[in-house]
Amino acid sequence: RSEYWLWVLFTNLVQLIPLIGWLIGLVALIPSIAVTSRRLHDIGKTGWWQLPFWIVSIIAWLTFFGFLVLGFEASEKGDSPGFLFLPSGVALVVAIAVIAIAINWFVTKGDEGPNKYGPDPRQATSQQPDKP
Repeated sequence: RSEYWLWVLFTNLVQLIPLIGWLIGLVALIPSIAVTSRRLHDIGKTGWWQLPFWIVSIIAWLTFFGFLVLGFEASEKGDSPGFLFLPSGVALVVAIAVIAIAINWFVTKGDEGPNKYGPDPRQATSQQPDKP
């Protein structure tokens, strides 16, 4: 867990650097996918779980902001924006739920012992050599 969270902390802090933070974040994308896959493997889940999380998150956030902007534009024109704010609110709830599920998985303690993705990284894999 610490490898994952330290990487997340590092990449988020580096992305705060003005002008080049986005570029460093783009360069760190593949290592971020790798470290997230290792974290998911640690809890017995495939790394492919990242894909639906990303897809649903992107769609939910785009829907939230899109309908929010449309609702504000409608209210400026004097139209009733209520029907536009409803999908925006639903999308926000979905986006927050996806984030909550992902965080729950990432803070979960890894499987005890080996799983189908390999040995438990917390257990020592090397043995003491026999003494003659």
